[in-house]
Amino acid sequence: MRIIEIVCCCLLITSILIMGTVGIESGEKDIGELCTFPVSEIDASGVLVEIEKEPQKIVTLAPSAAQTMWEIGGKNKVVGMTHYAEYLEGADEKVVISSSEGEIILESVVSLNPDLVLAPSIIPEKTVEKLRETGMVVYYSSELRTIEDIMEETRLIGRLSGECEGAEEVTTRMQSSLDLIYEEAEEKEKPVVLYVFYGWTAGEETLIDEVIEKSGAKNSAKLMGISGYRQLNAELIVQNEPEWIIINSDEIEEIKNNEIIQKTAAARNNKIIVVQVEHLNQPAPRIILAIEKIASGISQETEVGQSKLETELELEVAEGMESYRWNLFMASRIFGYVGLIILTGIVIVWAKEKWR
Repeated sequence: MRIIEIVCCCLLITSILIMGTVGIESGEKDIGELCTFPVSEIDASGVLVEIEKEPQKIVTLAPSAAQTMWEIGGKNKVVGMTHYAEYLEGADEKVVISSSEGEIILESVVSLNPDLVLAPSIIPEKTVEKLRETGMVVYYSSELRTIEDIMEETRLIGRLSGECEGAEEVTTRMQSSLDLIYEEAEEKEKPVVLYVFYGWTAGEETLIDEVIEKSGAKNSAKLMGISGYRQLNAELIVQNEPEWIIINSDEIEEIKNNEIIQKTAAARNNKIIVVQVEHLNQPAPRIILAIEKIASGISQETEVGQSKLETELELEVAEGMESYRWNLFMASRIFGYVGLIILTGIVIVWAKEKWR
């Protein structure tokens, strides 16, 4: 009888533990299955890239790839990165494998003996071929022109690096933010904005145009019939004067000294949105921060001086924290019940023995 009672207690405890964890396990199972190795993918150069086991040492050949690894939780796997990725937290612990001009130093990459090299489309294909000649596994990415491309690339890098769960979390957050911005932008007229960088602008068929559209605005350069990148002049600006001007964070002083820009109504009314250059000019997950910044800037202010978008984004974070606290609370309740059941089982067995 004593053995039966103990077994029953154990079964009861096990069933409670299973009920408490089955939801979590089932939610992670599908994502976990995606990250099995070996993995094979055809890259932008048409090469079948095969990775036998989860990479432990990864080299990124452009800041966008490094930023993606950081965002999906794989920064500890990165052993080498380029000069312009040094803004990332902890980058000073990594080996710089490029010159200050961004040229890849092949010998530095080879010396790290990486399991995987991530080469974004900005890298010349000749460089990729030279690295492959040394026997390294190199994945060469396609050009990313849309936010959807960036999200897909994030998932792919997660798959190649064994960081599927982190990649899924990042892309889910990105999509949630995009949905929120779209919902707000749908309710109002889209203002005309002009992106300016070192005397140039970005028109149709550029990632910048996509960022502007996703933020709920119209691209002035696109309305002027500009495709790709083009130098600005006074005639172009006067032809379709923008309501807002967007600049990179490293161009504030230059814009102040630009007479053409300073004559616009946008500049006179202080309608200039400054966006962190690494968020806007790198096709990687943090581009969503650039979209949020522009959307918040052009959004109508509420009575408390905060846009609906900013308010809802903060609520989203708060709800996430509340959910986290609730999960902790439920976990503590479950473990409390388990402890009580164990104690009850011990008391029952002790009582039986004592009064036998």
